[in-house]
Amino acid sequence: MVAMLGFSFATHTANAQDVSGALERIDQIIAEMQSLRAELVALVSSTSVTTPTPAVQGSQAGSTLGTDLAYGSTNDDIKKIQTLLATDSDIYPYGVSSGFFGPKTQEAIKLFQSRFNLDPVGVVGPSTRALLEVFFAAYPAGNYPEDVLKKSVPAPVVAGASTTQTPVTTPVISSSNVVRSITLSNDDDEYIVRSYQTNGTRNRDIILYPEDGDDLIELIAKKLGASESEVRSLIDEDDLDFDSKKSSNNSDENDAEDAIEDADKAIDKARDEIKEADDDGDDIDDADELYDEARELYNEARDALDDEEYDEAVELAEEAEDLAEEAVDEIGGGGNNSDDIDVIEVDIKEGEARVKVEYDNGDDEKFTVEDEDEEDIIEEIADELDMDEDDIEDLVEFDYGDLDKITTSLNGSTFLVRVYFESDVDVKFTFDEDEDEDDIIEEIADSLNLNEDDVEKELDLDV
Repeated sequence: MVAMLGFSFATHTANAQDVSGALERIDQIIAEMQSLRAELVALVSSTSVTTPTPAVQGSQAGSTLGTDLAYGSTNDDIKKIQTLLATDSDIYPYGVSSGFFGPKTQEAIKLFQSRFNLDPVGVVGPSTRALLEVFFAAYPAGNYPEDVLKKSVPAPVVAGASTTQTPVTTPVISSSNVVRSITLSNDDDEYIVRSYQTNGTRNRDIILYPEDGDDLIELIAKKLGASESEVRSLIDEDDLDFDSKKSSNNSDENDAEDAIEDADKAIDKARDEIKEADDDGDDIDDADELYDEARELYNEARDALDDEEYDEAVELAEEAEDLAEEAVDEIGGGGNNSDDIDVIEVDIKEGEARVKVEYDNGDDEKFTVEDEDEEDIIEEIADELDMDEDDIEDLVEFDYGDLDKITTSLNGSTFLVRVYFESDVDVKFTFDEDEDEDDIIEEIADSLNLNEDDVEKELDLDV
């Protein structure tokens, strides 16, 4: 076992600079030991081969999962976990592999942990990561059987030997508190730690005076009775960059008021969306919970503003705004419906399209599409807004800038018209030879948002 792990504890001890660094390394070692122990137990129970030990196919020396597995994150590792969980509708009835770690994924993680006798914390800590790695190693292509999560951990595929799926008990790293979220605010050297349990109960706030980011993690873990890995997974890395935070904490009263106003708008929008969804009979429980948290943070931001704690007010208001937006996303809101959109303006310049979506309520959103072809742009916008391309086509208005020239040519019985703009973009049209000139002018002007007189001046169909 020592040879398989290949760890040198003497080296770790010799190079340890502080206690927090050593504890972090120990967490990593434990996680890898758990994964390898699970594979070894499965291997021993599934084959009589003793020496030499068969090679395990699909296993890896290191972890196949990255470090960003925290609530609110979006990446391929989370999508990979969702795909596994979706094989069991009792664990993940939502069944969508979006890559976003939201409330439904968190609830699925808890059910997965309960299924395998782990603490249902809803956080991908060391023991949960180790258990997931066993499934990923056994099915590297992601071709999971439907019953893969039915109370058994898969045995790795062993070269030259038949294997069976054998239940394996994975050691549990538990914490006395079940922590769902942690938020930080600071004033100079004082850090206020706010945390919630998975049942929605708020823990008592903690006031700490850490020396650096590692010290902060260690102190929070000790106060909450959680592992440092769990705490680190719930905290934004930016909050651990003390030097950067000190240099950026210079918000004034106007900044705080602007942030609070933005949060207020987002919360009002979330309230309206949730009410509408409730009237439609949709499930609003998760969205309602996020909305309540947003309201609480908003009120605390107002209090911080009254106390002239402008940096804290900005931070709390921004967190409230984020939670309100998450609440809208949770019920599928956000204005991405053709009934809510007033117009989609597309400004095409230098090979890219700058898109501005204007909603009936006065809100707007902007993004860029790296293309200048109308059909491709419409397709990208439809994907971005999760709408039908036909609906986008009805709402979109293209702006190519100032007109440069229009050229025409006759190919058999078809007119080929090419419109050039000063932005170096050009658009092609085809018309039948017998089509009315006024109709051609009108179609080009309407399609490209141009003045008909300008089109008529440049267009010459006498070719």
